[in-house]
Amino acid sequence: MSFLDSISKPATAGSLQDGASNQLFSSFAHNINQLQKKGELIGSKRDSQELRYSIETEIIPQCETLRDEIEGLLKNTASNGKLVSDFAGLKDELLLSKRHYLENKSRHPLKTKPARANSSSQNSGYVSMPVAENTETTPLLQDQDLSQQQQQQQQQRRTRSQTQLQGVAEDELNFHSLIQQERSEEIGRIHSAVQEVNAIFHQLGSLVREQGDEIDTIDNNISGLSGNLQRANEQLGKAERSQRQRNRCGLVALVMMVVVVLIVILAVIG
Repeated sequence: MSFLDSISKPATAGSLQDGASNQLFSSFAHNINQLQKKGELIGSKRDSQELRYSIETEIIPQCETLRDEIEGLLKNTASNGKLVSDFAGLKDELLLSKRHYLENKSRHPLKTKPARANSSSQNSGYVSMPVAENTETTPLLQDQDLSQQQQQQQQQRRTRSQTQLQGVAEDELNFHSLIQQERSEEIGRIHSAVQEVNAIFHQLGSLVREQGDEIDTIDNNISGLSGNLQRANEQLGKAERSQRQRNRCGLVALVMMVVVVLIVILAVIG
């Protein structure tokens, strides 16, 4: 299945929004297909002036009109990327078909049939040269007129092919400009997304710095608390030792007082 057949299906063209747009898309693909089929007939037995006239005055202008209408529709409405890529493929097919037709036309020019002489002049042994009014011409003048007409037709074909090639070049330029515009829009969106990510990373860095300062303060406070606890333990040890010494002194003083009292009591009794 060719690209044009797949595009002309309703399922593919259904990505458009309404029936009129679907009809434009399918008509564009159908006309391109007709241009390809009739372009293949150039140089064959079915080639004729009527066929070339139909291609140049009906099919190609219709394709270009539909192309402009669909391009304006895509610019005015929001469309997905697949639809734009399908339309770009159809435009490429149109350019290739037109180029193929022009190459076949220049390769196989139509030949005009020379005027036949009268049967009487062919059968007789002499050539009759009738002389009449100014409106009639001799066979020699007719041959000259025919050669001039052929030259004029060839010149017209050359000018027509040049204009058509110019049209093809303009179509290619428009297609490349459209692709370049889409690429620039995509690059702009990517640049904006990168800027947003960069701003998020800056905010995250500032938060990390602030939290780092607070963590350093907490670490310093914990270090100071450990030092204070160690000094408090030392003071408690000193207080305990001093309390033990006081208890020993009081016990010794109490024992001495008891001994003295006993000695005094014994002395009084004795």
